[in-house]
Amino acid sequence: MRLQQGARQTLTPRAAVRERGLAQRRAAVEYPDCDGQPMANNNPQLETMVYAIAALWGYFRDCSDVHVRADMILYYEEGKPTSSVAPDLFVVRGIREAPQDSYRLWEVGVVPQFVMEVASKSTYRRDRDEKFQLYEGLGIGEYWRYDPQGGLLQATEVVERLRGWELDAQGRYKAARPRGGGELRSRVLGLDLCVVQDRLQFWDYGRRRFLPWPAESERLLEESERRLAEAVARIAELENPLNSG
Repeated sequence: MRLQQGARQTLTPRAAVRERGLAQRRAAVEYPDCDGQPMANNNPQLETMVYAIAALWGYFRDCSDVHVRADMILYYEEGKPTSSVAPDLFVVRGIREAPQDSYRLWEVGVVPQFVMEVASKSTYRRDRDEKFQLYEGLGIGEYWRYDPQGGLLQATEVVERLRGWELDAQGRYKAARPRGGGELRSRVLGLDLCVVQDRLQFWDYGRRRFLPWPAESERLLEESERRLAEAVARIAELENPLNSG
C-alpha cells in the first residue's frame, strides 16, 4: 500500500527501540561551556581581545540581529563534542537570539560570518594551519589573524601583522588586499581593519572615525561631560541678566 503524501509512517517495534536509543544517546552527550584554556596567554593578546570585543559590541549595539562572541566554544558536529573550536572572537549576523554559553551549529543553523584569532606563541601555528582549513571548510565568510607582538606570523612589515581572508565563489579563502592606506576591509563588519601605532584598530569609513580603545572611550566621555558642563554654565550666565532685568 502506498502512503499518501504527508502521511506518517509507523515504525516497527525494533526500529522504534533503535530510534529511542539514538535519541537517548544524543541527549546524554555533554557539550561543555568551557574548554579549560585561558582566554589569553599574554597581556598584549588580552588587551587586543578586550578592545575588539568592546569596540564591536559598541558598534553593533543597536543591531538586534548581529551578535559578537568571544572565547565561546563552537560545536560543529552533533554528537561529537571533540568536533569543536573556541575562536578568540566571532560575529554572527541574521539571527535574533544567539547562544550565551556555547554555539551548537546544528541548533542555531547559521555559521558565523566573521572569525578573528589573536596570535600567541602557543596558538599561532594552529591559527595559521589547522584553523584556516577548518574555518574554510565550515564556510565562515571571513577569517582574520592578528599578531599583537609581531614576529609570530613571520611578518616583515607592521601591516603584515594583520591578515584577512574571505571566501570566494568556489568556497576557498582569498587574501584580502590592502586598500590605499594599507587598511583591509571587512565586508561582514562594514569596517576597515588596520594597525595604527602598533595597535589593532577598527576604522568606521562611513563616519570617518576609529572605534576607540577602552581608555580612549573614557577620555572621550569625560571630554563630552566637561563640554556639557561648560555649555550649561554658559547658558546660565546668559540667562542671569535676563532674569535680573
